[in-house]
Amino acid sequence: EALAQGLGSVPPSARAAMAVAAIAGVAFGALEARRRAARFLPSAAALGLAFVIPASVSLMIFAGALLAWLFAALRPALAERFTLAAAAGMITGESLVGVAAAIMGLAGA
Repeated sequence: EALAQGLGSVPPSARAAMAVAAIAGVAFGALEARRRAARFLPSAAALGLAFVIPASVSLMIFAGALLAWLFAALRPALAERFTLAAAAGMITGESLVGVAAAIMGLAGA
């Protein structure tokens, strides 16, 4: 809608939010250049996704990242070998369950 009709079709509050996000993005970009500050900055991709996907998914991503961080702190060698594989397996499993649920919904089950 905004592409077809211009920014006038976007509510004022959304325009203000876009301005705040643009300023924050520039600030994060400037802070990334400083090595000491970059360590404490959130991932720009993760931050962007958090505004696009449902809150429940964002919370699960956070919980998974927290568990991976704890696992890496407690068992670094084991975490290096299995964290990525476990995360990929969980994502795949969720997708397969979603496909199965969709098929069952179409079948009327």
